[in-house]
This record gives sequence, C-alpha cells and structure tokens, in this order.
Amino acid sequence: KIIKISNFISKNFKHYYHAFNYRQNFFDQTNIFKLINVYGYGNCVHYTFLFAFLMDILKVKNELIFLKSKKKNFSHLINII
Repeated sequence: KIIKISNFISKNFKHYYHAFNYRQNFFDQTNIFKLINVYGYGNCVHYTFLFAFLMDILKVKNELIFLKSKKKNFSHLINII
C-alpha cells in the first residue's frame, strides 16, 4: 500500500523545484486539501507533508527528516517510515 501511495503521488502531483516559498503563509501552504485540489503541484516539502498525512490516515508510523548541506547549498525534506 505504501509504495502504491508513493507512486500515485509522484504520478499525479507535479513537482516544481521551489514552486513557492512554504515559509510564507505556512498554514495555507501546508493545507492538504489545497495542495491536492487547488495547487496540484509543489516541492519536496509539499510531497512530504502530503505523504505523511496519508501515512497518518493509515496509521503508519512516519517521521519528517530535514537534510541540509552547507557545502553544496542543498536542503531537502523526506519521509522515514
């Protein structure tokens, strides 16, 4: 089920690198309903929140992990299940 959900999100939720700044209007940007029905796209933060929400519904333990590298000016958010 978990892999099917992940595949569904990746096929149906368009990824745009830094599509919008999630730090502005944080609660609006993390609204799952709005992510799916209004925006339909997002970046790794939005993917992660959406996947975590669906895992919570299925009662699958999951955590959000923030990765950052100062050397490469890189940051990413992932789910651990």
